[in-house]
Amino acid sequence: MSELATIQRAQGKAKDALASFRSAIQMRGENAAATEDLAKDLTSAGMLEIELGEKTAKETLERSIATWRKALPPGSLQ
Repeated sequence: MSELATIQRAQGKAKDALASFRSAIQMRGENAAATEDLAKDLTSAGMLEIELGEKTAKETLERSIATWRKALPPGSLQ
């Protein structure tokens, strides 16, 4: 789904891309292990939410930051 979302975003279909990113995040599961792929999807979704004026953008980006911190090795985020 992430790949589809990236294509949709490149085509200027921001709403469709956001829906695809949200599906990808949901498919990984709410309790999914923190991975770089999940962090990338959350970051992309958050940026699209900003672009579309969604009120959920801040929450999504905060979740993205938390996921990046868990997914990357200690000391890599400085």
